Amino acid sequence: MKENKNLKTITQVGVVVPDLEAAMEGMRQIFGVEPARFGRTPGSNKFYKGQPGDFAAKMAFYDFANIEIELVEPQEGDSIWKEFLDSGKCGLHHLRFSVDSMEDTMKDMRERGAEVVMEGESVRQIPGLRWAYFDTEKALDWTIEVLNEYQVGQKPE
Repeated sequence: MKENKNLKTITQVGVVVPDLEAAMEGMRQIFGVEPARFGRTPGSNKFYKGQPGDFAAKMAFYDFANIEIELVEPQEGDSIWKEFLDSGKCGLHHLRFSVDSMEDTMKDMRERGAEVVMEGESVRQIPGLRWAYFDTEKALDWTIEVLNEYQVGQKPE
């Protein structure tokens, strides 16, 4: 199989937790840091397993050099975050890659047998900024997320 040229720049490590406040306290204790920002999934234009999704999560974001650590606590509805916790897992959930083209990345990932399992608008609420999670658990034991921030001119510093 050819090299995946879309997945080159890791910009986030996503951690799913059952209790965001407890996880933030752990970050304070071990790293001595506070979140750089908070977020909540936008209320519309999101999809879960190909259908309109009615899920929500609250998040805390930490900036560490060139990698963002995202803590995610599922709040309501069915989502891959809830599935993760319901399966007895907690912790590393996904690596996020920033991409130049969401369409090219989706096409390439489909060719590799990894379908989009959940997608939506970014919590940053920048027009056109979208994320997608791919079903890569069987192949990798963790999920790949992509964010089209390069495509919409939002390259991180």
